[in-house]
Amino acid sequence: MVWNCPQFAGLQHRPLPTHRIEERLFAQVVPETPPAPRVHGCTEMLNAITAAFASMFAMSPFGVVATDGSAMDSVAAWTVHIPCLDTGFALGLHGEDQTSFRAEVEAFHVVLLCLCRLWDEGFQQQVTLVIVTDCTAAISMIHSVHGVSPLLSRKLRSLLQLCERRGVQIIFQWVPSHGRHVASWKPLHFSEMEPRPWNEIADQLARDAASQQLQGSARHLCAEARRRAYRWEMGTLQAVARIAT
Repeated sequence: MVWNCPQFAGLQHRPLPTHRIEERLFAQVVPETPPAPRVHGCTEMLNAITAAFASMFAMSPFGVVATDGSAMDSVAAWTVHIPCLDTGFALGLHGEDQTSFRAEVEAFHVVLLCLCRLWDEGFQQQVTLVIVTDCTAAISMIHSVHGVSPLLSRKLRSLLQLCERRGVQIIFQWVPSHGRHVASWKPLHFSEMEPRPWNEIADQLARDAASQQLQGSARHLCAEARRRAYRWEMGTLQAVARIAT
């Protein structure tokens, strides 16, 4: 009856149905979420970060990295930025859990794994590494065996303990994201203005990597199809609401 209503036909926005779901439920069929895009170059990336860590600690036994993660349309990427070298590394996230939180945790994993690789290659110096991050949930996860991902937490704790046994002091430094002012925030090893630009660079690198990983992927096409369906459904419901009033 709605579709044949004279008032509905007179509306400028008149999305005609093509099947019964549209006709009777004012809804559209959307695709299931496809697999995440494949990630390439993982080994090369780990080698490059390990080499960068060697260069960083050759300059000073006190190193700093800024990590971050980003997700767009269920496609995520992580990043590791090394301020003293003015360089950063970013890569898409493996697996089906494509969230910014999971990408943040993966950045921690990459840092710890590359530290272990550096010692496996013969590095013996006692050093300190500060990991700057804006994700308190990721910091909490690495220090807890409970929570939503206990197996991943144990894996990270195992790497962290291995690094500590090899003489690496690792300090996690939280920084407020996006320039947010937090009166109680006092970084331990820096002025308040130093970690913010590092976090902003890491954030931009992660967003750029996620965007690049997303483009042309099946998840990108799926998200576009869902946005088109949303616009059709909202337009239809708004048109029906105008008729009812």
